[in-house]
Amino acid sequence: MRGSPSSKIRFLFFGLVLGVVLAPVPGRLPAQNLSPDSLWILARKALGEKNYGQVARLLDQLLELDSTFQDASGKSAWYLLGLALDRQSEREEALRQLRRGRRILSQLGAKDPYLDFLLAQLYAERGGPAAGDSVSAFVYSAVQHLSPVRQKDLWDEIFDMLDIFLPKPEPKAAKKKAFSHLRPWQLMELAIRRLDPNPMTDANEALPVILRRAAVARKKYPDPGSPSGYDIRGDYFVRLGPPYRIYWTHSGVPGEFGYAIFPFEIWFYTKIHPKLYFTFARIRGESDFRKVDGPEAVIGSFYDRKRVPFNRQHIGETVTALRFYLYSELALYHEDFRHRLYLLEQQVNASEAADFADLRFRRDDEIQAQLAANLLQHVPIVPGEDVLRFSLDVDQAQFRAPGGQSRVEFYFGIPGGDLFFRETPAGPVSEVRAYLAVLDSLFRPVVRDTLFYRLSGTGFEKGGGLVGIWRQELQPGTYSFYLRVKDPAAKRGATYRDVFRVKRFGAGRFSASDLLLASRIQQARESSEFVKDSLTVLPAPSATVAAGDTLHLYFEVYDLATDAAGQSRMHIRYELDPLERPSGLPGFFARLFGKNKNRVELGEITS
Repeated sequence: MRGSPSSKIRFLFFGLVLGVVLAPVPGRLPAQNLSPDSLWILARKALGEKNYGQVARLLDQLLELDSTFQDASGKSAWYLLGLALDRQSEREEALRQLRRGRRILSQLGAKDPYLDFLLAQLYAERGGPAAGDSVSAFVYSAVQHLSPVRQKDLWDEIFDMLDIFLPKPEPKAAKKKAFSHLRPWQLMELAIRRLDPNPMTDANEALPVILRRAAVARKKYPDPGSPSGYDIRGDYFVRLGPPYRIYWTHSGVPGEFGYAIFPFEIWFYTKIHPKLYFTFARIRGESDFRKVDGPEAVIGSFYDRKRVPFNRQHIGETVTALRFYLYSELALYHEDFRHRLYLLEQQVNASEAADFADLRFRRDDEIQAQLAANLLQHVPIVPGEDVLRFSLDVDQAQFRAPGGQSRVEFYFGIPGGDLFFRETPAGPVSEVRAYLAVLDSLFRPVVRDTLFYRLSGTGFEKGGGLVGIWRQELQPGTYSFYLRVKDPAAKRGATYRDVFRVKRFGAGRFSASDLLLASRIQQARESSEFVKDSLTVLPAPSATVAAGDTLHLYFEVYDLATDAAGQSRMHIRYELDPLERPSGLPGFFARLFGKNKNRVELGEITS
């Protein structure tokens, strides 16, 4: 039986209402039971499609089911939620959700290195006075729970970012001996801690700077195929910051059958050092930039006004014309290129100019590239960091201390001529602060201290200076020593770093301390930091003695054997062996048979 028109209308209206009631809420999945794993897969897919709103909605549902969800690599739903919110330009909400997720995971003892590192990146980009402490804490937490196998993508990203800061690889044998006891994450943490410009604070001040620069590099010099997200130019941007000037030509100079001059950029950091600049080129028009030694590498294979390759005819004319064009463009940017233009003009003809430039300019590029690479190791990461202006001498000696420890004494000195004296009613005064720290084998602080010196001008006119001493009792092992000396009034300073090993003085057996070279040893008349027992021993941190001066040596001897009468006897022989020895075969045989005439026997003592 067919329904009446009115019944059809009622049925249609009922269907529309039911459809509205049963229609899925926007952003929600249809009413079905999806597991957290299924929601995670859908969220990852939406992230790849850059549908960040959908990612957030899916993860909200996932977290309602399981607030501690983590996949096999350790990525939590909170991490992906924070990432999606940040990419929607909701930075503060992203930080809030990430902190919330970190608290929830921590309550169960779970860690997510991806979440920690994302928090570090966002805090670094946001900046602020407390950013350094937060960034350092999150980066170290991420690294300490990082595995190069389980979290390979994050490991590669951090390692790729750090690579530009790492020193040249050490010999395999030395590296194996020095670091064989460390786990992979400890090696990475050590590399990061070594970048800390100021171990006197808990924060690593270099980390916010590096992460902020990395964020800019990913936008300006993107490379999706790189773990860090930026190309080789981004590496140098992260290491040095923005260049002072850039010369660039991304179109290059087209030739008849290819590029006459490849697309390239030269980054000038001449405000840091007049010879600090780097050349990047897209050789043969390839899509990625690479670092090359210098402008000579950007000259291509063909010239647009010649129909022959360089390696056949008119070699000199073609390549010399290219060089005149290239260095005329670059002459405005650096004196090196103005000088090259001048040298080209001095040659007799084009062929001679080509031969001359092939040898001279390419060699100059190699020399400059090596110089820039060496300078790169010494440029401070944090702008405004102190540079070496003091003449700072540092030395150390080790003595036995109770309880199986060793007493390490650090000595440092600044010549009087380097000190700045300001006039006061009491006379000329100089104020110097010394910041000192000993760090363990993983570059974590063991002890930190600050010393303050207020010096009067009396006596400094005749070449005197500041001599300081710092004592610490340490267990045997490998440590790093950090010293930063500052003169706030003169805005001058110097920084010293060194790795040292604390020796073990065995109890109950004969042993001796290190030799301490002193500028003066005399009976103590009053107590001071330089008194040892009844002697005042003033160290000579420069470890040098001027001609005609008296050489003073101080050392301690432990656990001398005693005879039946309870007495000890000791025989000491002093010899001074100059650093400059006879060379060649005569010198070799003289040293071999103990006939070195340069050796000075200072005498023997028996007591």
